Amino acid sequence: MDKRDDQLEAFREQIDGLDKELLRVLAERMDIAREIGSYKKARDLELTDLKRMEAVLAAQLARAASAGLPEDFVRELYEIIYKHTIAVEAETP
Repeated sequence: MDKRDDQLEAFREQIDGLDKELLRVLAERMDIAREIGSYKKARDLELTDLKRMEAVLAAQLARAASAGLPEDFVRELYEIIYKHTIAVEAETP
């Protein structure tokens, strides 16, 4: 392996580590969503809070802009996260 291949491998290892962390954080988020689902059901609260979702998205879009991330990417990402979060909350006893 030449020096460029070593550098590419090092970059890939960094990405692999970040991917593991990303999945860990998403799993933790879903665990909390289950707790929220149980909490809301026990108190007969609506599962979907559109105002909260919009506020979180707006805050994340602002952070994304500061980080140089494309708005469309972050918006799509959060739409997917919300879709699965709502499903997890709904499935929670």
